[in-house]
Amino acid sequence: MLTWPRRYELHLPDGGKTCGAALAAGANCSVDVAFKPGSRGPKSGSLIASGGGMTAMAALSGSGELPAQLVVRPVEQAFSGTLNVQTASVNFTFTNAGDASSGR
Repeated sequence: MLTWPRRYELHLPDGGKTCGAALAAGANCSVDVAFKPGSRGPKSGSLIASGGGMTAMAALSGSGELPAQLVVRPVEQAFSGTLNVQTASVNFTFTNAGDASSGR
């Protein structure tokens, strides 16, 4: 069982069916859990397995981050000038408005 306030943010790719209804003594199984946050900020929940009156729980946490969002200001600049005479320079500023690095 998967408990998470926004259930659509976590996904069991195989539907959680890899473990079956029972687990033999000494056996093990695994469950894949994928995280796809729908909003910014910290998230938490749990993955719970139970059977035979016993329960095992794994605490889950993650953080929703905005991808890199590059913004440039000014967004437009028109130059004009006399032939063979350099105009004054104009400064352009690039900002990453996201939470993640823009990479290379």
